[in-house]
Amino acid sequence: MQTLSTLTVESQAWAARNALLMGVGGDASPSHLVHAPFSLLPSPLPRSAYEQGVALAEINNRMVENIASDEEYLRQTLKGAQV
Repeated sequence: MQTLSTLTVESQAWAARNALLMGVGGDASPSHLVHAPFSLLPSPLPRSAYEQGVALAEINNRMVENIASDEEYLRQTLKGAQV
């Protein structure tokens, strides 16, 4: 059985190999990346917070779908983005 320490290290490595990364911001180099936050173990969530998330999910999904399907909006919004 793996220890929590081993599981933590392996999970961080998996995150790096699968591009689950984010910039650290501030004065750090733009190429300085760390793994995005994640949880290895379940943590309690108040029922009210769960219900709020469920209620917002449909609204959020509709917004994402509308943005993703609006090609002109995406072109205008992302025209100055660097790749």
